[in-house]
Amino acid sequence: MQIRQGTMGTWKNGIVMNFGDCAIDIDHAATFNNGWDAQNGRLNGSLVVDNCIIYDNHDVAQTGETGGNDEAAYPFTSGRFIQELNANNRFVNPMLAMPYEHVMPDYRQMENSPITEGFANVPNDGWFTQANFVGGISAEMDWLDGWTTPGTYHPLKVDKTTDIILPDAHRLVSAYPNPFNATTRINYMLVSTGRATLKVYGLDGRQVAVLLDTEQAPGSYSAVWNAENISNGTYIVRLETAGYSSSRLISLVK
Repeated sequence: MQIRQGTMGTWKNGIVMNFGDCAIDIDHAATFNNGWDAQNGRLNGSLVVDNCIIYDNHDVAQTGETGGNDEAAYPFTSGRFIQELNANNRFVNPMLAMPYEHVMPDYRQMENSPITEGFANVPNDGWFTQANFVGGISAEMDWLDGWTTPGTYHPLKVDKTTDIILPDAHRLVSAYPNPFNATTRINYMLVSTGRATLKVYGLDGRQVAVLLDTEQAPGSYSAVWNAENISNGTYIVRLETAGYSSSRLISLVK
């Protein structure tokens, strides 16, 4: 968790694991100043991490500094941070099925997983969905669906022909890098055979480039836009196929 400059907020029901140097990186003095009551030597309640599981098989999970640029002035350790927040955060193995499998991860809980305990109730405001587990995934619910690459590929719900993973829906997934200088790669997925177009428009509606206009089979694809001769600015990339259209903003900065 990288909590950037001046951030305040509340994080609950999360799992933080497989981190490189520390579980919680509070990035800047302004963030500490917002969240720390210097007079009483404790957190002031504006920065809250609660009902989370923090786990890694390195010592840093227990003793590593959380503190970014001001560790000397604010000597937090992960353990102290958890203690200051409250006892609802835990250093335990969440016991997920295959969380380190990068091609086709499986984040469902294993038998006797602790994620079904210690979860927080969410605000009853019509926006949040109450779950009876920590983290975003159980055997019945996958929060990653539609938000991330593992969710896009649906590790729990895929059709497999030889070694080809077939998507379950048309999607304009991402453009990378974005912002970009000269070239960017646009990734998209098609669920059925048909004619597809991938075009770039200016904010004034004029067509700038046609990256794709052909019939394609189901699968995951990418197209590269070379905008070397295009002026700086914000553009709209649009994927269209039968019964589906989606757009994303991309920024060209030279």
